[in-house]
Amino acid sequence: EISRSIGQAARGSAEISQAVQQMAGNAREVREGASHSAASATELSRLAQDQSTMVARFRY
Repeated sequence: EISRSIGQAARGSAEISQAVQQMAGNAREVREGASHSAASATELSRLAQDQSTMVARFRY
């Protein structure tokens, strides 16, 4: 009985460990996606500023 309980506890621990590793991987992917989104937003902002500067040249 004790041996069976220890086996179940070990399997449960392995499942928890696997779930934690999967969550860490998911968090890493989300962080990378957020980083790419921030870089894209920065680039779009720069492009918008460049376009505004070009339009301003034609106005005056």
